[in-house]
Amino acid sequence: MFGLSVNDKERRFLSAFAPDAIAIRANYFRGGFGFREHSARRKLTFIQRLLPSGTKTVVWGYRDHINLGFSFEEYFGEVTRIEAGLVPGPACERFLTSYIFSSKGMYFDGRQPSQLEEALNALTKGDIDRRLENEKTIDTLVKRGVTKFSPLDSEAYLLEEGSVLIIGQVRGDQALTYTDTVCATNTHLVEQVLSKTEWPETKRFYYKAHPKNKTNEREIADLQYRFPELQIVPEKQNIIELLEQQPIVATITSGVGLEAALRGCVVHCYGVSFYSNWGFTVDHVSCSRRTNTLRPIDVAVELMIRQSVYVDPETGHAVPLGTIYR
Repeated sequence: MFGLSVNDKERRFLSAFAPDAIAIRANYFRGGFGFREHSARRKLTFIQRLLPSGTKTVVWGYRDHINLGFSFEEYFGEVTRIEAGLVPGPACERFLTSYIFSSKGMYFDGRQPSQLEEALNALTKGDIDRRLENEKTIDTLVKRGVTKFSPLDSEAYLLEEGSVLIIGQVRGDQALTYTDTVCATNTHLVEQVLSKTEWPETKRFYYKAHPKNKTNEREIADLQYRFPELQIVPEKQNIIELLEQQPIVATITSGVGLEAALRGCVVHCYGVSFYSNWGFTVDHVSCSRRTNTLRPIDVAVELMIRQSVYVDPETGHAVPLGTIYR
């Protein structure tokens, strides 16, 4: 196994499967004042000649696309891409212990077929019946309030019954830039939601910003000025405590939408997310490639268990999710 453009956190994924794997750090492809395509291509040609035929190649996300402007598939055929997983370890070291892998696109890329999408399209009732133990693991995560976001202790925040909770995302998030949406920004999402006539007048609208979005202060000030009727939820409010009140949830592509659906919320998607267009969300952007009708837990089992790897940070070995959360 060969890791291209990987750093320390990605090495854990490699070492769990191939302790002797070769890894080349991302800065190897730097040249001059930054990344240079011509220099990177020369280095890749050299590496390609050294590697035995059939060597498995791993890269972190779309780092090749973003930094170099082209795909490593040009040189190595099939490339396995890894990303931070959606389930944290008990110590909440999410970026060290949990990984999603894909040999075709990335799970969040709604522009093209992905390994996740193909698996979900092919899922049959027989497959689902054989995954009951996996479903129990997901049920345990839901009951224990496990979330991809770091757990936040906050005072109770009550939403008015039947209200709409609008979920913000990090500006420039790949889940926004690598898919089709009707909203490019959080502000545009709020505009879309508040302009619709489908919401009964008795409902209130709440906005929950992503706690790691660096433009929150400016965005929230703008939202409060333009939409005085919008209620702003503290950005560090525990998201699970909000979802358990079962509001209607509106988001572009945030993974919070799947967590909401797993807790029985009606979810409106204003972009093609990995969990949208499977029959359990209200979709404002269609995706004709997705032809199966599934439940939220079907998507969760496929992505969080069958296409994810959990690495024990102490031993460096892969461990089943069911042994982490019992």
